Amino acid sequence: MVKKFIYQTQCKGNRKTEVTMAAEALQRQVDTYRSAVLRGFLPMEFEAAHPESFVGAIDGATVGKISFHHITAGPHVVTRTARHVRSDDPRCLKVSVQLAGSTSVEQGGLRSVSVPGDIVVYDPSREYEVVFEEESEILVMQVERGHVGVGDDLLEGVLSRTIDGAAG
Repeated sequence: MVKKFIYQTQCKGNRKTEVTMAAEALQRQVDTYRSAVLRGFLPMEFEAAHPESFVGAIDGATVGKISFHHITAGPHVVTRTARHVRSDDPRCLKVSVQLAGSTSVEQGGLRSVSVPGDIVVYDPSREYEVVFEEESEILVMQVERGHVGVGDDLLEGVLSRTIDGAAG
């Protein structure tokens, strides 16, 4: 949940109005990003680390049954909890490529940290948490498990583990 803005000022005149308008604009930015997260992905929670200065953008495209999302955002956390997960959720995988900054993914008791060039695979039909530690940029591809052509046993072995981009 985004914290409410409380601004107090000693100034007189229009300064308080300007601060309030700026706070409202920032709240709209956070709300717009939250809506984009919910439209582009399965239900989850979103919380900005610094809602008073949060900036983020999500651009998406779908090609056949594969969706791509380019995400640039300041520090925040998205969490998919047991209350969001449903038995009829699509059996997909998310493949996240770190382009800038640093993010971490936690799922099934495993935590991976990614820096530019790294890849992380996780299962959005299960509980997970993604933390943008700082201003970061990622490319996320979502694909149905059946289109990957790899057995579940092998996939389970790579979930929420960092694939080092420097290692090739």
